[in-house]
Amino acid sequence: MIRKKQLNSSIIFFISLLFLLLAFSGTSVLFAQDFYWEGEEVLVGSGAGFSRTASGGGLLAAIWQDETVSGEQGGEFYLSAVTSSGGVDWQENRRFLGPYRYTGKQSYYFSFAVDDSGVITLAVSNNDNTVSLYRSADGGLEFDLIYT
Repeated sequence: MIRKKQLNSSIIFFISLLFLLLAFSGTSVLFAQDFYWEGEEVLVGSGAGFSRTASGGGLLAAIWQDETVSGEQGGEFYLSAVTSSGGVDWQENRRFLGPYRYTGKQSYYFSFAVDDSGVITLAVSNNDNTVSLYRSADGGLEFDLIYT
């Protein structure tokens, strides 16, 4: 009787182990779909950098600094953006603000957020002592100054 119980528990253990192995090995087949990436597409030529992205209210937005002049003492940049509602069609807004001058090394000089209604609020450092706030309610096509 003891031997039969040991045999039954061994069979149950073996069947459970086999089931787990099949279950986990089968998931790779279930989830192994063919994903592919299309060829890369250059959105911006040289000079673009320090990009940020945000989304909200169905709007996707990417804003970056478009460097025009750069040197050891500082440089100059504009802000450019691409936006999309739903990620299918993209609107580009090149150099919508600027030029901004900076001294020293290039760094992030802006920050932005997209709220739940798709409104973009953008903060830009004008110089060492001034920050300006801009708002766009039309998907990033136009930015209105709301605070300096």
